[in-house]
Order: sequence, then structure tokens, then C-alpha cells
Amino acid sequence: MATYNGEKYILEQLDSLRDQTYVPDEVIICDDCSTDNTLALLKKYIKNNNMKNWKVEQNINNIGWKKTFWNLLQQAKNEFIFLSDQDDIWDSNKLMFMRDWMLKYINIDLLASDYSPFYSNGNKLSSKVSFQKAKIKKLQFQDNFLKVTRPGCSFVIRKKLVTESNDLWTQNQPHDFTLWNAALLSGKAYLVDQSLISWRIHNGSADFSKKYSMLSLILHPVQKSLELLDKKIPFIDFHISFLSNCMSCINISFYNEISLHYLLFTIRKQYLISHDITLFFKTIMRYYRCYT
Repeated sequence: MATYNGEKYILEQLDSLRDQTYVPDEVIICDDCSTDNTLALLKKYIKNNNMKNWKVEQNINNIGWKKTFWNLLQQAKNEFIFLSDQDDIWDSNKLMFMRDWMLKYINIDLLASDYSPFYSNGNKLSSKVSFQKAKIKKLQFQDNFLKVTRPGCSFVIRKKLVTESNDLWTQNQPHDFTLWNAALLSGKAYLVDQSLISWRIHNGSADFSKKYSMLSLILHPVQKSLELLDKKIPFIDFHISFLSNCMSCINISFYNEISLHYLLFTIRKQYLISHDITLFFKTIMRYYRCYT
């Protein structure tokens, strides 16, 4: 778990981890220099509940959640690794169910569950599907590459996926984006149709996207356009860096598809910066080749 200024919701998440029917072998938490009481709450919680296999540390400097999560992945010692956000609520059977599935299906490197979104004032939600009725399906590369349809907090992965993903990751990439796509490249990404997380939606979340009203776009077109551009460029950049790293790997699967996506994102970035109409039509053509 990576934390940053999470004092408002973190105790609920810690309770849901402590109340798991399968006790985790280790819980590693790293705080990214919070300016609120998050670190103090973590230390107090671990001490008061005598959580001997839990440890909390703090970065020397604020390095951001992407790098913090990747550093944590390197520290994990055990075969199965679960990723946790600081503000969700886990079903009490999440660890047990997903661990059992990973033991049963040894060809899975990444298994993602469904989740139940709720807003900050919403009720706690729990799984409605039994372990026996849940269905697991393999995620097909062509349908899911670069489209991370489940958050990292829904993942369980094998430790070896981290090792295999290290050459593909750069500091601008979200950890779940890299792990998801690395598992797709090896044909070992799967989804189980069971909700095991109550996924909190709020303005402070790293996944929260600011929406603009039509009126604001009309009244401040240049300002809003520049703000949108500032968001799109980093998004495109981490796709480009990931695809470039994939192309440099020896014997990488789906090389042609990867190179097509790489060209699409590089041309799209050039167009967003220059607004050259020729690049616009090239982007359309590349998009058509990638997704049809």
C-alpha cells in the first residue's frame, strides 16, 4: 500500500485488511511524505492492534505514487502480491478467494476482480457472488492491450511478473498499467467476475478525473484547452515509453501491433503540440489501423 494524505479514509481500509479471513504473510506500507496525520495513524494502528507482520516506512522525499508503488513491488517477498489503495474497503474474503484461484490456476500471472464503486458517503458494499459460482476468463491481447479496465487494487499477481515487468516500466507509468499489459503480452492475464472491493470515488483520489462543464469550455476555451493538453501529454508519454521499451525487448510477442500503437501515440503527440492538420489525418489513419 502506498499512502499520501489519506487520514480521512485509511482506517476503514486498514480494518478491512485486518479482518481478512486469510491472514496475509506480510503487509508493507510506504507513506510518500504525507503532510497530514496519515503516518501517525498507521503507526498507532499497527501498535494498538499488535500487527507484527505489518511494517510501515516513509520516503525521504515525496516521489509520487507511481514510483512508490514500484518500489514496494520490489520489496514484496512472497509468491502472491496484492496491491492496495489507501481509501477502499475490501471484502473479508478477498485474499482467501483470490489466493485459492491463483493456486488452482498456475498459468495465471495476473488476476483482477470486479469492484463496486461507491461515493464517499455511500454504504459499505460486499461481494454477492460465491466462490463456487465465480467464473474466470482469459483476457485477450487484441481486446485489452493498453486498456486497463480494472484498477490495480483489484489485482493479485505472481512475484515473477514484477521481475518480467521491470524492463518495461519507467517512472512516468502507473504500476497497474505496466503489470496489466505485461501480463497480456505473456498471455497470462485473467479476470474473475466477482466484486471483492468497494472502490471509493472522491476528489482526492489519484483516479479522479476533473470534468469541465460546457459553460466553462465556452467561456474559457483557451485556458481549458491548455489544461486538457497538460493532462493528455503525460498520458501519451507513458504510453510511448512503455511501447518503446516493449519494442526493445528480444522476442517480444505482438511486435507488429505494438509498433502500430507506438506510431499512433507519437503522431498524436505531435499533432496535439503543433495542431498540424496533416498530422490530424495521419492520427485518424493510424487509429483505424490499430483498432479495426
